[in-house]
Amino acid sequence: VHARMLSRLLDKASGDTRKIKQAALLHNRMINLKKLRTQADYRLQLNITRATAEYCVIEAGKIGVDLSNL
Repeated sequence: VHARMLSRLLDKASGDTRKIKQAALLHNRMINLKKLRTQADYRLQLNITRATAEYCVIEAGKIGVDLSNL
């Protein structure tokens, strides 16, 4: 799924070096959030702090805005 997502992001940025870099950064940010989500969903013995949860919500919103601006 992530390979397809990166491919779509890069297709959207096609030929524009700045947009390609932005797409790669967005992809990395999404992967980092996915890791946190996986930890929260499947590693229930670990505590997720409120600060981490709030960061995830804010970061997801920023990613959404950045995707729409790509």
